[in-house]
This record gives sequence, structure tokens and C-alpha cells, in this order.
Amino acid sequence: MNLLTTDTLTALAGVHRRLPGIIVGLVDGQLTADEVREFADLLGEATELVCDHAEDQARGIVQLQRETEADADRILASVTALDPRS
Repeated sequence: MNLLTTDTLTALAGVHRRLPGIIVGLVDGQLTADEVREFADLLGEATELVCDHAEDQARGIVQLQRETEADADRILASVTALDPRS
């Protein structure tokens, strides 16, 4: 897996981890403006990386790799463990 794919997965894992708390905080009205902005920045970073990944894939720079389910689970676990934002 290349660095862009790893960065993309790491950013998406960060969004995934924070989303439930963000939803509850928005419903409850308990999020500060800074917390909302921080999550928006995280979403923006993830969006940019996903778009960059798609562009690289369209250009043939990133090749599709069909992983086995066990490999995919291992890769996801290693990527989420590397996330410095957790």
C-alpha cells in the first residue's frame, strides 16, 4: 500500500472514530465552536486525501489491489493504530 492510501485510510479512520461523538454533541448542543471547527478540518483533510487518491487512481498511479478479508482487517488495524489524532 502506498503512502497516499495509508494517509487516506488514516484520515478516514479518524473521521469514523469521532463521528458518533460529534453527532451526539450536535444533537445535545454540547459542542463548542472550536470542536466543530476541529472536526470540519478533519473532514476537509479526509476529503482532500480521498480526492487525491481518486485522481491518482484515475491516472494509474494507484493501482487497485484486491485484498483478502484477513489482509484488509490487518491493514485497517495497522492504519488505525498509526493515527496520531486518536
